[in-house]
Amino acid sequence: MGCSDHTEKPVDPPQNLILISIDTLRPDMLGAYGYPRPTSPVLDELADDGTLFLNAFSTSPWTIP
Repeated sequence: MGCSDHTEKPVDPPQNLILISIDTLRPDMLGAYGYPRPTSPVLDELADDGTLFLNAFSTSPWTIP
């Protein structure tokens, strides 16, 4: 409207989401969780750049191939 007080709100940039689902992966063997050997350099880098969950739960203990 011509005389309106309406201003458009800035649009937030799109957010990225990467969901990694790996069957039988132990967090105590990943560098992101403190394991000293370089067993997971790519996952460790993703964890450094993103969000690392300490207590994640699943409703199912398996993944479908």
